[in-house]
This record gives sequence, structure tokens and C-alpha cells, in this order.
Amino acid sequence: MDLGIIQVHNNGFLNVRIFVWFLLQKLIILIPLVLWFITCQHWWKYAILSPIILYSFQFWEATQDVSSLDAAGNIKAFPAIFCVVLLLLMISKAIKYRVEILMMYEHLTEEIEDLLKNADFNANSVLYKNVKRFKLLKAEIAKETNARKQLMKLITLREELVKQLNINY
Repeated sequence: MDLGIIQVHNNGFLNVRIFVWFLLQKLIILIPLVLWFITCQHWWKYAILSPIILYSFQFWEATQDVSSLDAAGNIKAFPAIFCVVLLLLMISKAIKYRVEILMMYEHLTEEIEDLLKNADFNANSVLYKNVKRFKLLKAEIAKETNARKQLMKLITLREELVKQLNINY
């Protein structure tokens, strides 16, 4: 079939219409997946890469002279899909770790604030200084990019406050 600029062959299909139908069938799925991947802002967008890789490989395979499509040829795309799955697992574990740290941070912050609310400030001026220190440390922790350092600073502050409160009571 001659389209003016390019000439389309049947590439092993019965005729050119079936060949074009097969390519369009792959493109109809591939184009929205690529657009979704490009426009998606979430971390899990990399999961979309697996079907993109598979359909891209099937589209490319249709233009080659092969005897069977969408069968054993898909195994050739498996290493790329396996790498994408491993990448997703690594990203999800990192996000899970960060969420757990943020939850501990919130819990420790609430616990320290409760300790400070229930403390007797008149009895101990050192404890009053720790309220100021907690506010300064909280601002400093918010600037800290390393989550472990944030938690360690909060844990040490909480331990100091608990020791001071236990001495007073």
C-alpha cells in the first residue's frame, strides 16, 4: 500500500488492512498510557511503565518479520519490566520508611507538648527553659532534611524532659 511518502507492507499479515488494524490497536492503548505517565505527579506512576514497555515492544515487534506476535516474543520484554518492578519496590519501601518516620515525629512532638503542658513551671525554672528550647529545637528540626537526625533530636529532648519531670515529682 502506497501512502505517498511511505510505503506500507503487510509484514507477515494477510493484508495491509490487518497490519494497520493491529498497529492501531496497540497505539490506541499505548498513547493514553504514555500521556498518563507524563502527566502523573504521583510516585506510583512508574507502575505505568510496565504496560508501556510491553505495548511498545509489541508495536515494534509487529514491524519486524516474525512468525508469531504477542506470544513468546513478550518474554524478551521481561527484563525491562522486571527492572521497573524492582524500582517500584525500592521506591515504595523508601516512602514507607519516610511515612513511618513522619508518624513517629508527630507522635513524639505530641508527647513532648503534653509533657510541657502538664509540667509545673513555677517549681522548676530549668523546665521553663526547656519549653523555649523545645520551640527552638522544633524550628531547627523543621529545617533538618535528614529524618533520622530529626527523630534523634526529639528523642533526646523527650528523655531530658522525662528525667526532669521525674526528679521533680
